[in-house]
Amino acid sequence: MRKGGDDAGEATPGIADEFPEGQLVLGVTSSRLAVWGHSTLSGKPKGLKLSIPLGDVLGIETEPGKVTHRVTIRFADGSAAVFEAGRVGNDVEEFAAAIPAR
Repeated sequence: MRKGGDDAGEATPGIADEFPEGQLVLGVTSSRLAVWGHSTLSGKPKGLKLSIPLGDVLGIETEPGKVTHRVTIRFADGSAAVFEAGRVGNDVEEFAAAIPAR
C-alpha cells in the first residue's frame, strides 16, 4: 500500500499513516469508515484496526484491473491510502458509492 498525498512519491503525513498494512476488511457505517484485519484461515474480519469519522474521508476512487482493483481513499488532511483489492468477492464500486465524495 502506498500512502501519501500525491503521485510524485512525496508522502504527506496524516490519516493515511494510520492505515494498517496487510489484508484488510473495510466497512462503512452512517458515521465511520471501519478497518478490520483479515483471518487467512476463515476469511472473516478479525480485530478492529482503525475507525475513521466519515467527515475525514473525502472520497474513494477505484481503477479496475484484470485481477485486482486499485483503490485510493483520500482523506481531508490531504493524505491518501492506496491499495489493491481482489476482483473476486469484492464490489469496490458499490463500496466507493457508499461514501459520497466531498
